[in-house]
Amino acid sequence: MDKILIANRGEIAVRISATCRRLGISTVAVYSDPDVEAPHVIAADEAFCIGGASIEQSYLNIEAVMDAALKSGVHAVHPGYGFLSENSGFAAAVEASGLIWIGPPRTAMESMASKISARGIALEHDVPVIPAYTLLATDQIDVSAIVSATGVPMLIKSSAGGGGIGMRELHSADDLKGAIEEAREQAQRQFGSADLLIERLLSDARHIEVQVVGDQHGNLIHLFERDCSSQRRRQKILEETPAQGLPDALRTKLQEAALRLARAVDYQGVGTVEFLVAEDEFFLLEMNTRLQVEHTVTEAVTGLDLVELQIAIANGEPLSLQQQDVQRQGHAIQARVYAEQPALGFLPATGTIKSYAMIEKPQIRVDTGVDGGMQIGHHYDGLLCKIIVHERDRSAATALMLNALAGMQLSGVATNQAFLRAVLASGEWPRGMRIATIEGELEHFVAASKLSGSDLETVLMVSTIARFVSNPPAADTAPWPGGYQHERQSGWVVDDKQHEVRWRWAAALQFEFHDFACQVQLLELDLEDGQIAVQVDDEKMRFSVTEDGDTLWLWHPRLGNCALKAVHAGAKNGIAGSDGQCRSHGPGQILRTLVKVGQLIEVGEPLIVVESMKMESTLVASSSGEVSAIAVAEGDLIESGQVLLQIETGGGRPT
Repeated sequence: MDKILIANRGEIAVRISATCRRLGISTVAVYSDPDVEAPHVIAADEAFCIGGASIEQSYLNIEAVMDAALKSGVHAVHPGYGFLSENSGFAAAVEASGLIWIGPPRTAMESMASKISARGIALEHDVPVIPAYTLLATDQIDVSAIVSATGVPMLIKSSAGGGGIGMRELHSADDLKGAIEEAREQAQRQFGSADLLIERLLSDARHIEVQVVGDQHGNLIHLFERDCSSQRRRQKILEETPAQGLPDALRTKLQEAALRLARAVDYQGVGTVEFLVAEDEFFLLEMNTRLQVEHTVTEAVTGLDLVELQIAIANGEPLSLQQQDVQRQGHAIQARVYAEQPALGFLPATGTIKSYAMIEKPQIRVDTGVDGGMQIGHHYDGLLCKIIVHERDRSAATALMLNALAGMQLSGVATNQAFLRAVLASGEWPRGMRIATIEGELEHFVAASKLSGSDLETVLMVSTIARFVSNPPAADTAPWPGGYQHERQSGWVVDDKQHEVRWRWAAALQFEFHDFACQVQLLELDLEDGQIAVQVDDEKMRFSVTEDGDTLWLWHPRLGNCALKAVHAGAKNGIAGSDGQCRSHGPGQILRTLVKVGQLIEVGEPLIVVESMKMESTLVASSSGEVSAIAVAEGDLIESGQVLLQIETGGGRPT
């Protein structure tokens, strides 16, 4: 096997290329039209365009991917994760073409592809499962039977899906029928199957998974467990190994159960068995028959390359390791950096990356599929990069991760970087996370991730100075004859909140801010090099600065990345939607309109459901009144900032 096609994009395609290069294997990338210059294309030896921007036209287009594989003369296909990685039809097409499928046997994939099927196999092999109700696409909805089987609260999930996409928590049976109908619609759209599994919701559980590896000769081992309990919207954002505070006896039971399930389906390759752990009990969630996003932390503590193991197993080689040979050293944590806007309900973020740089240390690994100048659109998952740290223990790994996150410079696209720092710096993290921890404290974590107090004042002052000096009004141009003593006003929007800044230009390099109890002196401004240095009272601070239209991006080692949008003179409010217009926060597609023209609504009522980056988001009313116009229909593609709906303000429901 000396030439492999990587049927994926982003950081995982780059990561697979790196292992292949080390092994002397040449690689072939596939790409969509927008990805023509993406890092995963550059990382490969050859590349083939397979279609348009949508995943249906490109990365899910089996015919186009196979055409590229055959034209390029590869010997094998690696699917990465997501897209076609667990598609048995794709695996069959690869094998029918005489190529090697770098993944498990199709029988194992098909057995575990459905959560419903997996439950049956688990029960046969003494692997505990959560009380649940199976609801096939053709079944009638029997609310009383469902509640009887699962109890309340419950969790609705797609039988064929993963990644937390489309999961719905219900704490009452009142909305069960409507939630099921919505879940069926999304499951069919995302995964091609409307079959659902409705489970009892274990609100205080942990998400623990076990990495398993099996070869074609009957050898099967585990590579310990990972704790993936730090989740938001049922999507993992922080993963670690070892799992903190897990009793050794329970750890052993989890590992043994994972091996029993893998052996039951004759598993070959790298896979993951996921469990819910509540106190001293555990229950099967699902088995992922592919590489996991969080495989990196297992690699960090074991020193193994899981992609290398996948290639060797697919090539028919026996495992060179026995269970007793696998050792784990230290503690590893992975943080997923997403293009999203925590202050706006974690809506997906789009834009062009203006600058991108990471801190470099031996214990820090960064897997990324983006680079400066790259456009982040709505067609693909919003994962920008993964930061992985490895240290002697959990405390040291946490400190290093906080350092790495603070040291990441990324401008042009909003991310969850500050939110991740807030979680890691909280009192909850040392105590250990539960699946419900972040959602239960979401407002607290979002608030903690925002600039506040003196830090907010500092970035407002620095932004005001940078904008004024680099683009002075005509009356103030060199030699700047009349500006001193003149009071000025600047407006900025930070985290969707508008701030008015009153200030005056006190001397050539000095500025006074009326509402802030400090003086600021400009020490250096070099926008070509992207640097501004100031002295705030007695403290000297240096920022990296990037201009992007009306938005100024600042980065400081302590404050991280800060985005400030300038409000033009005379604007009453720079926050979208306050004028009665409901605007999109980014590109996407309209799934449902929840209101009608003439309907009276109040602030906070849901208006429109939008899908972007595989995530559903509900836009809500920012003002009360009457819906006077709806500018979009279900199924429409929308652009960032597009007006979707108009509300005539001043009305509202009669009381």
